[in-house]
Amino acid sequence: VDVTNALKEALEMPESEINDRVRRNLEFSTRLTTTTWAQQVLYDLKCVEKSDDPNSTSTFGFGTGFRVIGVRAGFHTLDVSIVSKAYRSASNRLILLDWGGTLVAEGQKSDNLHAYAMAQGHLSRDGITDQLKNYLTNLCSDEKNYVFVVSGKDLGTVSTYFSAVEGLGLAAEHGCYYLWPRDEITQNSKEELDLSRSNWNTMLSYVDQSWKDAAKKIMENYVKRTHGTYIEQKGNALIWQFRDADPEFGFLQSKELEDHLKEFLTSYPVEIIRGGGAADGYIEVRLAGLSKGHFLVHALEILKSKNIKCDFILAVGDDTSDEPMFEEISKLRNIEGLSAFSVTVGKKPTSAFSYVDDINGVTELINTLSKVNSNTTFQMDKKYLSTIDLKSHHRLQDNRRQNNSVVEGIALSSSHRASSDNHLYKPDEDEVKKTDKKVLFNNEFKTTSVQTTTPGLGFSRSGSNAHLSMTAYLHSISEDQDEEGGNFF
Repeated sequence: VDVTNALKEALEMPESEINDRVRRNLEFSTRLTTTTWAQQVLYDLKCVEKSDDPNSTSTFGFGTGFRVIGVRAGFHTLDVSIVSKAYRSASNRLILLDWGGTLVAEGQKSDNLHAYAMAQGHLSRDGITDQLKNYLTNLCSDEKNYVFVVSGKDLGTVSTYFSAVEGLGLAAEHGCYYLWPRDEITQNSKEELDLSRSNWNTMLSYVDQSWKDAAKKIMENYVKRTHGTYIEQKGNALIWQFRDADPEFGFLQSKELEDHLKEFLTSYPVEIIRGGGAADGYIEVRLAGLSKGHFLVHALEILKSKNIKCDFILAVGDDTSDEPMFEEISKLRNIEGLSAFSVTVGKKPTSAFSYVDDINGVTELINTLSKVNSNTTFQMDKKYLSTIDLKSHHRLQDNRRQNNSVVEGIALSSSHRASSDNHLYKPDEDEVKKTDKKVLFNNEFKTTSVQTTTPGLGFSRSGSNAHLSMTAYLHSISEDQDEEGGNFF
């Protein structure tokens, strides 16, 4: 009908109106010619400032999938050894982990039909594997650790999937509701939630839901006008998804919806957020003051109120909802005595300082930290002892000299030795050449001694352990820790 009316209007249009329309179109086409357009594009390209820093961009992909992305300075692959070293030496640790796309794969990012089915409640997100569950349990078993899974999903969904992990803290709806680590889960659905009778807490003193009906009606109008769009509800948030719509038309409609919502919901305590890109984006309306970044700050404040100083923070996520968390990490990195790490899944523009390739990298990281967590300090009365490194060996000998355990300038009688000393190691010539000090081998005593020369005094000092039996020698070595965090004795 609309097409028929338009054709009829065009055929019956007065000549004066036709001339006015042609004149307007002619002015536009003569003013903005292809030459003018090309000149403007070249001018815009010339105005772009080129960065001399080779680390400001990164390339990936092949052929038509080749891309150049802008990255922050210092963005690099996660070095697990650095994280492990800081983790081992920390006294209290806060660890925040995203759920979808971080602990489990999100197929809906490449499958729009799967995403729609999840949004409408026809499908549910995958739970964690038994292997990852064991890793998380081991990580949470350390009393120094405060581990949270932080998700945008509602309270009931988060608690259903993670309630079996003992000692794990949960944060639902970007931290609006949270359960502190090692607190018992007493209620599993938001409809049943009574904060006065449960261990669940909230960052907000009052949750205003009066905006939802108005926002939903506005979104429904745009769903009717834009084919391929739909509404998704996540707890205290409403999301208008346009990933299935025509990319250009969907993006234009999203801009109009965003402006409409901002104008209409000005008096409500909400914020309107644009996420994703032109082809896979969304418009989200949620309560103001709720984000994973706000939750990180809130968790640190709770620890501080309990007189717990946190000196290790690790945040891992994969999408735009995790960026506020990474931004807060950036603010904390300059605090003395605090080791803060932000990790994103996948190489992309982000506020995080490092990345892992996929969820397998996250699993390996959690596994590594859980193993560091399970290590116990080695006791000297154990049957098996480790090898002494050269640096620790010299340091320990200096300590024994200060305790008058070294005889200066004389050789000790072999009667003071046990028979086991005959098996002490004899250095070869290559090893003798590598050391800065003169290593002497006494054929009579069959022991290794270290000779140093005191400048200006004209005599040498020789230290030997020949007077000790092998058992006494090993027990005389005190346990120490090297610069890399390992135990040597």
